[in-house]
Amino acid sequence: MNEAIHFEPWEGERYGRTNELGLPQRLLVLGESNYGARERPELDRPGITTEEVKEVFDPSCPYRYRLFTSLFKASCGEERDATHHSELEKFCHAIAFYNFVQEMMPARGDRPTAEQWKRAADPFFECLDKLKPSHVVACGFGLWDGLPTKGFSGLSGETAQDIWGLLPEQGKRPSDRPNPGDWIGRYKHAGGSCLILRIKHPSVAFKAARWRPVFRRFFKLKVD
Repeated sequence: MNEAIHFEPWEGERYGRTNELGLPQRLLVLGESNYGARERPELDRPGITTEEVKEVFDPSCPYRYRLFTSLFKASCGEERDATHHSELEKFCHAIAFYNFVQEMMPARGDRPTAEQWKRAADPFFECLDKLKPSHVVACGFGLWDGLPTKGFSGLSGETAQDIWGLLPEQGKRPSDRPNPGDWIGRYKHAGGSCLILRIKHPSVAFKAARWRPVFRRFFKLKVD
C-alpha cells in the first residue's frame, strides 16, 4: 500500500505568486526530518511542520531556525536583514517547505533507517504533485543520498557545469571528484517537472555569501 503524507508541507501565502525577494514563484525547500519524539511525543502530528515554520517569524518567539535564516541570506542577499521577523516572514511566505521523512525522529542526530527512507518516497511524490514546484533546494548530503532514484534524471551540458563551477568547496564531496556525481537534476510531477539542487545543510557551518551565486544561477534556470 502506498504511504500518504503524514507531516503536511508548509505553503506560504505567496507561494505560486510573484514575490519581492526575487525568488522563483514555486520554490520548495526540502528538509530531512522532524525531531523530538523521545522527549515530546505530542509533536508527532500532521501540522507540526507548519507550526514550526510560523515560529521562525513570530516576534514573540526568541528561537530562530538557522536553516531559514541561512537560506534567506543565500537567496536574498546581505542587504536584507535576516534577523528581522518581518523579513523572515516575507521569505517564509514566498516558499513551500517539506520534510522528506514522514516519521518523527527521536532526537536531533538520529538518522532515518533504510526502511524509513524507502517509505518516504511515495509521500514525496505526492507532495510534488500537490505543490508543483519549479525549483527544489535539498538541504544536506544525507538527504540527497536518501532521495528516490525513481523519476530522477541528472542535468548535463554547459548549464550544469556552469553551476558546478560556482559551487563553494563546502558544496562538493570527495566522491564528486574528479567526475561530479549527482548534485543537480530533475523530477517529474503532475504539473510537469522541477529542478532540484543539492546543498550543504544550512544549519551547520553554512557560508551564505559563498552560496549566493549558486542560488541566483539556479533560480534563473528554466524548467523544460
